[in-house]
Amino acid sequence: MSENTPSPFAKNLSCLENFYPSEGRRVRRILEDLRTARRRPRYRLSPLGSEYLCRIPGAGEGTWIHGPGAPLIQVKNSLDRFALDERTPVAIWRSGLGYVPAIAVKQAFSHLIVLEPDEELFALSLEVTDWTEILSSQRCLLILGPECRNRFLSLIRSVPDLHHAPWTWIAGIEPNEDLLAELDDLSRETHRPALESGPHTPTDFNSVDIWVHGPPTTAMFFPAMLESAGSLDLRATARSSSDAQFRFLCSPPEWTHFLEGTRPGFLLGLNRGALPPPAEKAVAESGIPQVLYFLEDPDWYDPSPETWSILDRIYVFDPGHGKRLEAIGYKGRCVLPSAAALRAPSTPADSPGHRVTFVGSSGFNRVVERYFDQMERVCPGVGKVFREMIEGILEFGADWLKKEIPNRVDLSRIGSPGLLLKMIEEAAGIQSHLRYLNALIGSPLVILGDSAWADSTRVGALTNHYAGRGTYYPTETAAIYASCEININLFHLQCEHSLNPRVYDVMACGGFLLSEYTPAFEDTFRIGEDLDVYRTPGELKEKVEFYLAHPECRKEIARCGQRAVLEGHTYKHRLRRIVEDMRRGITGDKMAS
Repeated sequence: MSENTPSPFAKNLSCLENFYPSEGRRVRRILEDLRTARRRPRYRLSPLGSEYLCRIPGAGEGTWIHGPGAPLIQVKNSLDRFALDERTPVAIWRSGLGYVPAIAVKQAFSHLIVLEPDEELFALSLEVTDWTEILSSQRCLLILGPECRNRFLSLIRSVPDLHHAPWTWIAGIEPNEDLLAELDDLSRETHRPALESGPHTPTDFNSVDIWVHGPPTTAMFFPAMLESAGSLDLRATARSSSDAQFRFLCSPPEWTHFLEGTRPGFLLGLNRGALPPPAEKAVAESGIPQVLYFLEDPDWYDPSPETWSILDRIYVFDPGHGKRLEAIGYKGRCVLPSAAALRAPSTPADSPGHRVTFVGSSGFNRVVERYFDQMERVCPGVGKVFREMIEGILEFGADWLKKEIPNRVDLSRIGSPGLLLKMIEEAAGIQSHLRYLNALIGSPLVILGDSAWADSTRVGALTNHYAGRGTYYPTETAAIYASCEININLFHLQCEHSLNPRVYDVMACGGFLLSEYTPAFEDTFRIGEDLDVYRTPGELKEKVEFYLAHPECRKEIARCGQRAVLEGHTYKHRLRRIVEDMRRGITGDKMAS
């Protein structure tokens, strides 16, 4: 690779770990074994300008994987022999260093599946080829590892539209007699079942009661949801939008057939869910109810009648959320609080842990500053308006902001009201958090979170309290909550009339919770008996000092709080409510089409 061509490795590996996490972990282990000489390398790479030749050393020149000619020229000449169009499904067998997939993805096709049985060769390809378009595309699927051939055949046989498709097979490495024989075998295996199987018949029409789906940020809640479903004697499965096969099957025809084999009672999406609008429409046409449970404010997503009318029910955790849904006529909105996704560790921590902790984001990693800078460049002078609205929400609350944004003519040029609402709430939340935590400078406070806590230009002296890392959710986070003497909770501005998940998680783990006050506590827990609260930075400091000096009082409150959460505020309780609603057929009035 030429000196002027940067390696795509870091970008490739990040994308692989996002969309193919198990494959990403295996590739990391292989590369580490090669680096430390625990694995003997099987391939030899030789630079050729911006390309690499690749061979397996042996007698004479060895076995060429790519070479001895220029790989890209050979690939282009090879692909010119195929007449591809938007109806063509393409399978690339033995992708090698990725030269063929990298060019094929730029051409017309309906689906592209890349198969590579050799994980070491694929690991080397991350240094050579930019895989990000393939790894992130909904129309492409990577199948990696020794079982990739069987996994491919199993996949297409389960989906009729793929099963009966006239697949085009392309060799990814230098053609030889053995490789061409493998391609012939695969082509016959692909088409033989299509001739023999006849019409597709679902094998188990009611094998899944609930499909849970959501973006990667909600995947941390999947284990609690699945465990809760099991405790209710329900069969459930979960998929994230970062699940590559799930995304690949999310076009309307494939998604409809994919669901036929399980026929879930309903789909439960967390936040905006993982289904693109065409797949949501296909599911709606199949008669399967769809529910979204928001752990954020749905107003952030700019709801519209066209894409939201097909949803049978939307649950929000804060009564103030979803106001725009009501404004456009949606009637299927109801309030369902957040809940505990964690449990106390099965084995107690060896040490008493930190004395005082705050586990959470600084907020700076949510690109708030970048958003405001971009808007100022697009609409000069709007920065002053943003500052006024941040001051206003801190004084008057989130409800005020939701009413104010539509009335501001000077914000009419801003493209997304939902994104504007989110960013102003985030910016105000950062200021509020710093205001409270600054009262604990010099105390035993330990902050666990993102790297922005180390930036003194942003967080000032609080950087001295930063532990230098976040926590691994759920296991490490649960252990910290359980072993810490005082767990501090701060709210985002969107939690104006509600409690955030941290409240429930800390208490479920048996930790003592000292939280910023919100009126929602009054209706849910006993202040001073299940937890305690503060209303000002000064009161926060005073109560930290008090509870550090009175451990028995603190421990008794923690025991009561844990009992209260486990008896009424787990995801088992929330899921039971959703299931009961669906079984009663309470699906809400749909918006007029």
